[in-house]
Amino acid sequence: PQLLVVAISAIVPSHLFFTPSTFTVIYWLTIAAGLTTLIGLFTRTSAFVFALGNWAMLAHASSYGEEHHREAILCIFLLVLAFSPSGARFSLDAILNRWRAHKKSGEIASKYVTAMWPLRLVQVLFALTYFSTGLGKLIYGGLGWMNGYTLQSIIFSDAVSSGLPLGIWLAQQYDLCVLLSIGTILFEVFFFLTVFAPKLVPYFLIAGILFHSAIFMTIAAPFFQHILLYSVFIDFGRWKLLAGNAPRVFEGGN
Repeated sequence: PQLLVVAISAIVPSHLFFTPSTFTVIYWLTIAAGLTTLIGLFTRTSAFVFALGNWAMLAHASSYGEEHHREAILCIFLLVLAFSPSGARFSLDAILNRWRAHKKSGEIASKYVTAMWPLRLVQVLFALTYFSTGLGKLIYGGLGWMNGYTLQSIIFSDAVSSGLPLGIWLAQQYDLCVLLSIGTILFEVFFFLTVFAPKLVPYFLIAGILFHSAIFMTIAAPFFQHILLYSVFIDFGRWKLLAGNAPRVFEGGN
Protein backbone atom coordinates (compact mmCIF):
# COMPACT_ATOMS: atom_id res chain seq x y z
CA PRO A 1 0.00 0.00 0.00
CA GLN A 2 2.84 2.40 0.72
CA LEU A 3 4.06 2.05 -2.88
CA LEU A 4 0.64 3.13 -4.12
CA VAL A 5 0.74 6.17 -1.84
CA VAL A 6 4.19 7.05 -3.18
CA ALA A 7 2.95 6.66 -6.77
CA ILE A 8 -0.05 8.90 -6.11
CA SER A 9 2.17 11.50 -4.44
CA ALA A 10 4.42 11.55 -7.50
CA ILE A 11 1.45 12.59 -9.66
CA VAL A 12 -0.60 14.73 -7.29
CA PRO A 13 0.98 16.89 -4.57
CA SER A 14 0.39 15.38 -1.14
CA HIS A 15 -1.09 18.60 0.28
CA LEU A 16 -3.80 18.46 -2.40
CA PHE A 17 -4.56 14.74 -2.46
CA PHE A 18 -4.32 13.62 1.17
CA THR A 19 -7.06 15.83 2.55
CA PRO A 20 -10.45 15.03 4.13
CA SER A 21 -12.27 16.63 1.20
CA THR A 22 -10.42 14.57 -1.40
CA PHE A 23 -11.05 11.30 0.39
CA THR A 24 -14.70 12.19 0.90
CA VAL A 25 -15.02 12.56 -2.87
CA ILE A 26 -13.11 9.30 -3.43
CA TYR A 27 -15.37 7.54 -0.93
CA TRP A 28 -18.61 8.53 -2.64
CA LEU A 29 -17.22 7.86 -6.12
CA THR A 30 -16.22 4.40 -4.91
CA ILE A 31 -19.70 3.78 -3.48
CA ALA A 32 -21.31 4.87 -6.76
CA ALA A 33 -18.92 2.71 -8.80
CA GLY A 34 -19.64 -0.24 -6.53
CA LEU A 35 -23.37 0.09 -7.12
CA THR A 36 -23.03 0.34 -10.91
CA THR A 37 -20.66 -2.64 -10.86
CA LEU A 38 -23.21 -4.62 -8.87
CA ILE A 39 -26.02 -4.04 -11.35
CA GLY A 40 -23.71 -4.33 -14.35
CA LEU A 41 -23.89 -0.82 -15.79
CA PHE A 42 -20.68 0.16 -17.61
CA THR A 43 -19.47 -2.91 -15.77
CA ARG A 44 -15.76 -3.07 -16.50
CA THR A 45 -15.23 0.67 -16.18
CA SER A 46 -17.23 0.71 -12.97
CA ALA A 47 -15.27 -2.26 -11.64
CA PHE A 48 -11.99 -0.49 -12.42
CA VAL A 49 -13.04 2.72 -10.64
CA PHE A 50 -14.42 0.70 -7.72
CA ALA A 51 -11.15 -1.23 -7.37
CA LEU A 52 -8.96 1.88 -7.58
CA GLY A 53 -11.10 3.66 -5.00
CA ASN A 54 -10.75 0.77 -2.58
CA TRP A 55 -7.02 0.56 -3.24
CA ALA A 56 -6.51 4.27 -2.62
CA MET A 57 -8.47 4.37 0.64
CA LEU A 58 -6.94 1.18 2.02
CA ALA A 59 -3.43 2.26 1.00
CA HIS A 60 -3.90 5.50 2.90
CA ALA A 61 -5.40 3.78 5.94
CA SER A 62 -2.64 1.16 5.98
CA SER A 63 0.11 3.75 6.05
CA TYR A 64 -0.30 4.38 9.78
CA GLY A 65 0.70 1.89 12.45
CA GLU A 66 0.64 -1.91 12.22
CA GLU A 67 -1.54 -3.44 9.53
CA HIS A 68 -2.05 -7.05 8.48
CA HIS A 69 -3.58 -6.25 5.09
CA ARG A 70 -6.60 -8.49 5.47
CA GLU A 71 -8.15 -6.86 2.40
CA ALA A 72 -5.27 -7.72 0.03
CA ILE A 73 -6.91 -10.67 -1.75
CA LEU A 74 -10.21 -8.83 -2.05
CA CYS A 75 -8.51 -5.76 -3.56
CA ILE A 76 -6.69 -7.92 -6.12
CA PHE A 77 -9.95 -9.67 -7.00
CA LEU A 78 -11.77 -6.37 -7.50
CA LEU A 79 -9.11 -5.17 -9.91
CA VAL A 80 -8.91 -8.36 -12.00
CA LEU A 81 -12.68 -8.22 -12.46
CA ALA A 82 -12.13 -5.09 -14.53
CA PHE A 83 -9.83 -7.03 -16.86
CA SER A 84 -12.19 -9.97 -17.28
CA PRO A 85 -15.41 -10.10 -19.34
CA SER A 86 -17.47 -8.95 -16.37
CA GLY A 87 -21.02 -8.07 -17.26
CA ALA A 88 -20.97 -10.04 -20.52
CA ARG A 89 -24.00 -12.13 -19.61
CA PHE A 90 -25.94 -11.18 -16.46
CA SER A 91 -25.95 -7.39 -16.31
CA LEU A 92 -27.71 -4.27 -17.52
CA ASP A 93 -24.93 -3.95 -20.11
CA ALA A 94 -25.76 -7.38 -21.53
CA ILE A 95 -29.46 -6.55 -21.68
CA LEU A 96 -28.79 -3.26 -23.45
CA ASN A 97 -26.40 -4.94 -25.88
CA ARG A 98 -28.95 -7.59 -26.77
CA TRP A 99 -31.59 -4.95 -27.29
CA ARG A 100 -29.28 -3.11 -29.64
CA ALA A 101 -28.34 -6.37 -31.34
CA HIS A 102 -24.65 -5.49 -31.14
CA LYS A 103 -23.76 -8.94 -29.81
CA LYS A 104 -25.04 -12.35 -30.68
CA SER A 105 -25.91 -14.78 -27.92
CA GLY A 106 -23.12 -17.13 -29.02
CA GLU A 107 -20.53 -14.42 -28.64
CA ILE A 108 -21.78 -13.57 -25.18
CA ALA A 109 -21.68 -17.21 -24.12
CA SER A 110 -18.16 -17.70 -25.45
CA LYS A 111 -16.94 -14.66 -23.54
CA TYR A 112 -18.57 -15.95 -20.39
CA VAL A 113 -16.32 -19.01 -20.45
CA THR A 114 -13.21 -16.83 -20.08
CA ALA A 115 -14.65 -15.23 -16.94
CA MET A 116 -13.30 -18.22 -15.00
CA TRP A 117 -9.73 -16.94 -14.69
CA PRO A 118 -10.32 -14.31 -11.95
CA LEU A 119 -11.98 -16.98 -9.81
CA ARG A 120 -9.12 -19.41 -10.35
CA LEU A 121 -6.62 -16.68 -9.55
CA VAL A 122 -8.29 -15.96 -6.22
CA GLN A 123 -8.38 -19.68 -5.42
CA VAL A 124 -4.62 -19.84 -5.95
CA LEU A 125 -4.08 -16.66 -3.90
CA PHE A 126 -6.01 -18.22 -1.02
CA ALA A 127 -3.89 -21.37 -1.26
CA LEU A 128 -0.65 -19.34 -1.26
CA THR A 129 -1.78 -17.06 1.55
CA TYR A 130 -2.82 -19.84 3.90
CA PHE A 131 0.20 -21.99 3.02
CA SER A 132 2.67 -19.17 3.65
CA THR A 133 0.97 -18.37 6.97
CA GLY A 134 1.07 -21.97 8.15
CA LEU A 135 4.61 -22.49 6.89
CA GLY A 136 5.73 -19.31 8.65
CA LYS A 137 4.42 -20.66 11.96
CA LEU A 138 6.34 -23.91 11.48
CA ILE A 139 9.56 -22.22 10.34
CA TYR A 140 9.73 -19.59 13.07
CA GLY A 141 7.91 -21.45 15.83
CA GLY A 142 8.55 -25.06 14.91
CA LEU A 143 6.39 -27.81 16.31
CA GLY A 144 6.45 -25.85 19.53
CA TRP A 145 3.88 -23.49 17.99
CA MET A 146 1.36 -26.28 18.56
CA ASN A 147 2.17 -26.71 22.25
CA GLY A 148 -0.99 -24.84 23.26
CA TYR A 149 0.85 -22.20 25.28
CA THR A 150 1.58 -20.10 22.19
CA LEU A 151 -2.09 -19.90 21.23
CA GLN A 152 -3.11 -19.28 24.82
CA SER A 153 -0.77 -16.31 24.98
CA ILE A 154 -1.97 -14.85 21.68
CA ILE A 155 -5.65 -15.24 22.52
CA PHE A 156 -5.32 -13.94 26.07
CA SER A 157 -3.36 -10.84 25.05
CA ASP A 158 -5.79 -9.83 22.28
CA ALA A 159 -8.91 -10.84 24.21
CA VAL A 160 -7.97 -8.71 27.21
CA SER A 161 -7.14 -5.67 25.08
CA SER A 162 -10.41 -6.09 23.14
CA GLY A 163 -12.54 -7.00 26.16
CA LEU A 164 -13.77 -10.34 24.80
CA PRO A 165 -14.99 -12.73 27.55
CA LEU A 166 -15.06 -15.71 25.16
CA GLY A 167 -11.43 -15.18 24.27
CA ILE A 168 -10.40 -14.88 27.92
CA TRP A 169 -12.23 -18.14 28.69
CA LEU A 170 -10.68 -19.94 25.73
CA ALA A 171 -7.20 -18.82 26.70
CA GLN A 172 -7.62 -20.76 29.95
CA GLN A 173 -8.52 -24.04 28.19
CA TYR A 174 -5.12 -25.62 27.60
CA ASP A 175 -6.22 -28.89 25.98
CA LEU A 176 -8.59 -27.09 23.66
CA CYS A 177 -5.86 -24.65 22.64
CA VAL A 178 -3.59 -27.58 21.76
CA LEU A 179 -6.27 -29.03 19.48
CA LEU A 180 -6.99 -25.63 17.93
CA SER A 181 -3.27 -25.06 17.33
CA ILE A 182 -2.93 -28.36 15.49
CA GLY A 183 -6.13 -27.70 13.56
CA THR A 184 -4.91 -24.24 12.53
CA ILE A 185 -1.67 -25.61 11.09
CA LEU A 186 -3.42 -28.43 9.25
CA PHE A 187 -6.02 -26.05 7.80
CA GLU A 188 -3.49 -23.48 6.61
CA VAL A 189 -0.84 -25.85 5.27
CA PHE A 190 -3.24 -28.13 3.39
CA PHE A 191 -5.77 -25.59 2.11
CA PHE A 192 -4.03 -25.69 -1.28
CA LEU A 193 -5.64 -29.11 -1.84
CA THR A 194 -8.88 -27.29 -2.67
CA VAL A 195 -7.31 -26.14 -5.94
CA PHE A 196 -6.58 -29.71 -7.05
CA ALA A 197 -9.26 -31.74 -5.26
CA PRO A 198 -12.68 -30.05 -5.64
CA LYS A 199 -14.35 -32.72 -3.50
CA LEU A 200 -12.48 -31.36 -0.49
CA VAL A 201 -13.76 -27.81 -1.03
CA PRO A 202 -16.90 -28.05 1.19
CA TYR A 203 -14.90 -29.35 4.16
CA PHE A 204 -12.25 -26.65 3.94
CA LEU A 205 -14.83 -23.89 3.40
CA ILE A 206 -16.82 -24.97 6.46
CA ALA A 207 -13.59 -25.17 8.45
CA GLY A 208 -12.56 -21.74 7.14
CA ILE A 209 -15.86 -20.13 8.12
CA LEU A 210 -15.62 -21.60 11.62
CA PHE A 211 -11.93 -20.66 11.78
CA HIS A 212 -12.39 -16.99 10.92
CA SER A 213 -15.59 -16.67 12.96
CA ALA A 214 -13.79 -18.03 16.03
CA ILE A 215 -10.88 -15.64 15.44
CA PHE A 216 -13.28 -12.70 15.36
CA MET A 217 -15.14 -13.76 18.50
CA THR A 218 -11.99 -14.46 20.52
CA ILE A 219 -9.39 -11.92 19.34
CA ALA A 220 -11.53 -9.44 17.36
CA ALA A 221 -9.66 -9.97 14.07
CA PRO A 222 -12.20 -9.48 11.24
CA PHE A 223 -11.64 -11.63 8.16
CA PHE A 224 -15.16 -11.37 6.78
CA GLN A 225 -13.83 -10.57 3.31
CA HIS A 226 -12.18 -14.01 3.27
CA ILE A 227 -15.50 -15.66 4.08
CA LEU A 228 -17.18 -13.62 1.33
CA LEU A 229 -14.52 -14.61 -1.21
CA TYR A 230 -15.00 -18.29 -0.46
CA SER A 231 -17.82 -17.97 -2.99
CA VAL A 232 -15.20 -18.30 -5.76
CA PHE A 233 -14.94 -21.99 -4.84
CA ILE A 234 -18.67 -22.68 -5.16
CA ASP A 235 -19.86 -24.66 -8.17
CA PHE A 236 -22.86 -22.57 -9.17
CA GLY A 237 -23.24 -24.62 -12.33
CA ARG A 238 -24.14 -27.70 -10.34
CA TRP A 239 -26.76 -25.68 -8.51
CA LYS A 240 -28.31 -24.85 -11.89
CA LEU A 241 -28.34 -21.16 -11.10
CA LEU A 242 -26.97 -20.33 -14.52
CA ALA A 243 -29.79 -19.52 -16.89
CA GLY A 244 -30.55 -21.06 -20.25
CA ASN A 245 -27.86 -23.09 -21.97
CA ALA A 246 -24.86 -21.40 -20.36
CA PRO A 247 -21.72 -23.54 -20.61
CA ARG A 248 -20.55 -25.48 -17.57
CA VAL A 249 -17.71 -23.13 -16.71
CA PHE A 250 -17.72 -24.25 -13.10
CA GLU A 251 -17.33 -27.96 -13.90
CA GLY A 252 -15.44 -29.91 -11.30
CA GLY A 253 -16.17 -27.60 -8.40
CA ASN A 254 -14.34 -24.68 -9.96
